[in-house]
Amino acid sequence: MATYSVENCNNECFDAEQNKCILHCKKDDWYEIKDNKKDWSKSTDEIKLFWKAIRNIISESQSRIAKFLPIPFNNIIFPKFEGNGLSSSVLGYEDSFFEKEGEKKFTQTVKFNHCTFLDCVDFTYIQFEKDIVFSECILKDEIKFKKQLNIRISFLECPEIESLDFSRTVFEQKVEIKDCVIKSCDFENTRFKSLADFYKTEFYGNLFFKTTFEDIVVFTESKFHEDVNFKYTTFKKLALFRKTLFKKKLNLDDSIIKEEANFLEITSKEDKIEVIDVENRETARIIKNSFEQQNNIIEANRFYAKEMEEREKELNKDMIKGKNITEWLIFKAHAISSNHSQDWLLALFWIIIFGALYTIVSFCSSNTCLSNVNTPILIGSIFLVSFYSLHVYNMRDYKQFTKYIFLFLLFVNYFTLTKDFNLSCLADKINPFSIMTSEESITFGLLMFKITIAYLIYQFIVSVRQNTRRK
Repeated sequence: MATYSVENCNNECFDAEQNKCILHCKKDDWYEIKDNKKDWSKSTDEIKLFWKAIRNIISESQSRIAKFLPIPFNNIIFPKFEGNGLSSSVLGYEDSFFEKEGEKKFTQTVKFNHCTFLDCVDFTYIQFEKDIVFSECILKDEIKFKKQLNIRISFLECPEIESLDFSRTVFEQKVEIKDCVIKSCDFENTRFKSLADFYKTEFYGNLFFKTTFEDIVVFTESKFHEDVNFKYTTFKKLALFRKTLFKKKLNLDDSIIKEEANFLEITSKEDKIEVIDVENRETARIIKNSFEQQNNIIEANRFYAKEMEEREKELNKDMIKGKNITEWLIFKAHAISSNHSQDWLLALFWIIIFGALYTIVSFCSSNTCLSNVNTPILIGSIFLVSFYSLHVYNMRDYKQFTKYIFLFLLFVNYFTLTKDFNLSCLADKINPFSIMTSEESITFGLLMFKITIAYLIYQFIVSVRQNTRRK
């Protein structure tokens, strides 16, 4: 029978059309889909030949010369495992390596390079005495291991891992899952006694419940596409979340972080750094405190604002029940005026709006202004300015140029109505101490306006200071 060569493979050609051996040929036609599951019953003979070839690789690797080298599995496409419903009696084996009857043992490092696993990978009854490595592999179904592992496990640059079941597993040594894409993972009651490295790994479905990281855990540049809840998860040492992407909500409310955590440059968008969405106020507080411990006040301020937003949500719920009404009003004013003392441009924006509107009203209360301006135009302009002000505030992600355009339109109306081209009247109105030097009588409306301006100026000053340190 003809042979062929794929990375030193000189096995007999199994599929003439593909010109490949039993190990490397495609196996998409070896199974049928029944009830959303793969049925391999039509390919028992082919699977028999496949695992015979696998045992040959293992036997050759366990020879006297090669027993100190890793067992290599290169570019192999794996069908259903022998122990998964295809017993040795069905296949005609005297000994099935992955059979559940009695544990089997690998005494050498096992390396899977560029391999594809089409069905469940069940190593539950396999004892590994040395490391196991999956490099650039595709796992189309679930992968399972023993519940107590004293070896180093590595998944490196695997573009597709359908399901990773490490629930109730204890890892004594380092675990690497780097630059992989995981559709679903289960870390319920999992204990990592050494380094757990998830660098640049993408998580879709995820479950972290009562997970314990006894050593450093690395989520640097990882991506979480769904909500992440580290419920009852313990981080005993450094937890690295640097440049981690959280596309949905993060929940650390029930987490136990005993030492330092690094959340530098975490974001909710891939193209820029943007404050992530958190499930609750406690999560924002934990992240804020981590930045404060590192003296990173600017980042701490961002999550202080997030903490205040979550507090406002809590107060909104209380407001519906008729509780904490006064505190709700204070928080609402704080948010509208300066985004909880974080946005100095927003505070300046409101100062100019209130100052310009009050100046327009003051000028147009005189006969001179009213004689030169059509009353409907005046009323319409004030209504437009007020409406647009609220619209700009309510835009969740308003852009700076939008505010600039609005201010331009506002001042067109201002100059048209007041003729105050040097802005002297506006400056006088904004000055909270002008009532002390002005001969103008103090009315209740003027007093309330000055109090409002004084409050906004205070918010402006505090917001500027927040860019360097928190009061």
